[in-house]
Amino acid sequence: MKKNQNSIESLKSENKTLAALDLGSNSFHLIIARKEKNTFKIIDKYKETIGLAAGLNKENELSAKAQQKALSCASKIAKRINASKPDLIKIVGTSTFRLTRKACNFLENLQSSLNHKVNVISGSEEARLIFLGVTTALKDCKKRRLVIDIGGGSTEIIVGDDTNPIQLDSLHLGCINQSKLFFPNGETNANDFSKAFLKAEQEIRPITHNFKRLGWDEAIGCSGTILAIERIVTANGWGKQYITKDSLEKLIHLLIKARHCNNLNLKIISDKRKKILAGGLTILYTLFNELKIEKMKINRNALREGLLYELASQDNKIDKLNI
Repeated sequence: MKKNQNSIESLKSENKTLAALDLGSNSFHLIIARKEKNTFKIIDKYKETIGLAAGLNKENELSAKAQQKALSCASKIAKRINASKPDLIKIVGTSTFRLTRKACNFLENLQSSLNHKVNVISGSEEARLIFLGVTTALKDCKKRRLVIDIGGGSTEIIVGDDTNPIQLDSLHLGCINQSKLFFPNGETNANDFSKAFLKAEQEIRPITHNFKRLGWDEAIGCSGTILAIERIVTANGWGKQYITKDSLEKLIHLLIKARHCNNLNLKIISDKRKKILAGGLTILYTLFNELKIEKMKINRNALREGLLYELASQDNKIDKLNI
């Protein structure tokens, strides 16, 4: 594996190319950008949904099929990275990689395919970077914000001021593992929803006190699950610009009425997303209940932008960066 020889000291000027790769439990996200003063010019973006967490068994061993899908995607991403020749790159693995730390061969093969080191980050570090990615580009830095990211294998919850987190948590509760557990065949009946809500409550309730004690001025959701739900809410006229508890209840009733994810007439989301929608929805609805969230706006930034901002702040001391 080739080592990156670029040091931070060599990046003390503008017009440097930075690359960030988020190896998530549902999708791999690459973003490559050139830093120009206080903004980024996007050079390349790539996303591929591979559902890595779906390949985990009860012993947290990753199936050969899941590993092959990841390696195939990594080869495509490596070509894009090589084409852009970034000055600095950061690659992180999240929830599924935390669970499969013992799979040394897989990690080594992935690093060889990418030709770069993969940093397996903790849940708290993932939460910190998500908060950084979401809040850095926001204009009103005086607001205290609650940020929630429901991923394939984990859910991150953060409260903070400006770009500084005050309280953060990462739960082993994601749209894929929740869907595998309670909606494995795609059926969406009321009984399975009840069981999924109970599981989500057991995971979420113990950590809610500190968040409610701190309070927040606005709640923000990011990443695939919440963005997909927001699109459905908007398309059905259940809300505009915000997700509410009422709109989530309408979506739950829609899924129960459909009885199976394949019966959902929702062209605005992919078939892959439909299969894991119920699991993610039960997590989000439970968060609304337990944290007493009135409404949630969405933000399209997430972990990968947090990585970019981190790289850029190492390059030069900055206050705000806009993508």
